[in-house]
Amino acid sequence: MSANNAPITGDEPDRVMIYRLGSIGDTVIALPCLKFLRQRFRSAKISLLTNHPRRGEAPVLSVIGPMGLVDTTIPYTVGERDPLALWRLADRIRHEAPDLVVYLSANRGTVKMLRDTLFFRFAGASKILGMPSTSSLRRPRETGPDGEVESEAARLARCLAPLGTVDLHNPASWSLDFTPEETRFAQEKLDGPFRGIRFVAAAVGAKIRAKDWGEPAWATVLGELTQRLGGQGLVMIGGPDDQDRSQRLAAIWDGPCLNLCGEASPRQSAAVMAKASVFIGTDGGPMHLAAAAGTACCALFGPYNQPRQWHPLGQGHQIFHVADLATVDPKAFADAAAGLGRTVSL
Repeated sequence: MSANNAPITGDEPDRVMIYRLGSIGDTVIALPCLKFLRQRFRSAKISLLTNHPRRGEAPVLSVIGPMGLVDTTIPYTVGERDPLALWRLADRIRHEAPDLVVYLSANRGTVKMLRDTLFFRFAGASKILGMPSTSSLRRPRETGPDGEVESEAARLARCLAPLGTVDLHNPASWSLDFTPEETRFAQEKLDGPFRGIRFVAAAVGAKIRAKDWGEPAWATVLGELTQRLGGQGLVMIGGPDDQDRSQRLAAIWDGPCLNLCGEASPRQSAAVMAKASVFIGTDGGPMHLAAAAGTACCALFGPYNQPRQWHPLGQGHQIFHVADLATVDPKAFADAAAGLGRTVSL
């Protein structure tokens, strides 16, 4: 499989297919690579092969849809075993006729990568780049003591090295490039009781049980913060499944509150969070959107991921990364969040 990662020689491809799975957080992490590929193949038609969203998760296009990074999208069900469905998927790929497939994927293991390679060959793809075909490309590099590793964005960028250098340090690489409509949505939602005041953005839900801190811990955090950040507002961020918990917890806040769970799209939520004094939440999509929007994050990570691999981009965040979420003192978390919330002025 390593031979697939040889640099492009000869004519530039006219049709490029990107293979990228994931939901909100995965998409934000891949944003610099997706922007790089759009710039690298300016004149090519770019299609995106991605997964149907799992229940409660937003599709990739809900993050990058209006950015013009891809021209067409081909969704499929991960783990599909129906021969007819797989034949139809292969036929769709043949119809796209990609000159190049860019394998922009997380580590799926050797067996799955081999299977993916064979499938793309069966679908007519003659050139595949970005395949993490060596152990050094499949795993993030260690960067410090205590098992700290490089970011997942840096690992993905290394996989694309045959195509050039992905600039992870340029803020433009991470920008969500909000549309005027998205900016207007945020302004309209924040008018009225939020006019002239700062606010905390909070995502208190979690799609994965191992990432859920629990309602009592968040109740303590919000109770502490409403005293320490007196005068600020509170905006709850999340999906429809987070609405009820968010509404109960918002009742703790002594000040203006807005519950956008299930009401705002991921990009609309990010446009709102761009104006927040601080974001608080666990490892998840809203956190990555807040960081991409330039908002300082106070975020909680458990044993689900390696240290630093999925931390929010940029500087100035406060990260609690522990082996057991139950060991985090909510008051200490609130103190760190309050410190970030006080440093931002209107």
